[in-house]
Amino acid sequence: MKNTVLSLLCAFLLIKCTIPCPPDKKIGTLNFSDETKTFFPVSQQVNDMVFENIKGEQLIFKNRNPQWNKRGKHDVETLCEKGGFLDNTVQSAYYDTESINLSYINGTNTHQQYNLDIQIGFNHLGNGSKDENAFFETVNIWGQYLLNPTASGGSYIVTNTRGNDGQIPNFYKYKRSRMIADTVIINQRIKNAFITPDSTDKLIIFYTQEKGIEAFTTPQEAWVRKF
Repeated sequence: MKNTVLSLLCAFLLIKCTIPCPPDKKIGTLNFSDETKTFFPVSQQVNDMVFENIKGEQLIFKNRNPQWNKRGKHDVETLCEKGGFLDNTVQSAYYDTESINLSYINGTNTHQQYNLDIQIGFNHLGNGSKDENAFFETVNIWGQYLLNPTASGGSYIVTNTRGNDGQIPNFYKYKRSRMIADTVIINQRIKNAFITPDSTDKLIIFYTQEKGIEAFTTPQEAWVRKF
C-alpha cells in the first residue's frame, strides 16, 4: 500500500512538472536614441584605461566586461506563474533592450584598489504601463576606492526622457549630475564634465561626452586619464 501511494505521488508530481509556463514573450525592441549614444564616445569603447597622479605614478584599469554592447530583457508583466518552491516556472512579457555595462578594476578581483563602472540603459517609470513609451534612458557613472579610508561616489544622467519629463521617479531626479564647464586637474584641462551633485561623495568622477571618464579624485589624491 505504501509503495502504491508513493508511485501515485511521483506520477502526480511528474505530470505537474511537465506542464510549465510557456517561454517568455517578447513584445518589443528598444534601441538607444542618438542623444544617449553621444554619452558613449569612441575613446571610452576600450578595455584598458591608464590614469596618472601628480607624482607620475600610474594605475591600469581592466574592463571585466569586454563585450560591452549587449541586449537585455526588461520584464514589464508576469503572464504566468506555476509550481511551487522546487518546480516554479514563470512567463514574462519583456522588451529586448540595448545596454552597456562596463566595470573597470585596478588590480585583481581579490586585490582591488579602485573600480569604475559605466552603465547605460533603459529604466521603466514603474507605473505599471507595458507601453514602450514608459521607458527613459540613463547613464550611471559610479566608482569606489576599497582600501582604508574607503571612498565612493557616482551620478546619474538622464539622457533621454522619451517624453516622460514630468514622470521620472524622484530617485533619478535627485541623483542627476551637475556639469563643470571648465576645470584643470594635474595640468589637464577638462571641459563640460558631468560629476556627482552630492557634496558628501568622497570619490568624484569627471565624465565627458567627448572622452568618457577623464579623471577621478578622492580627498587624498587625483588621477587623470592618459589618452
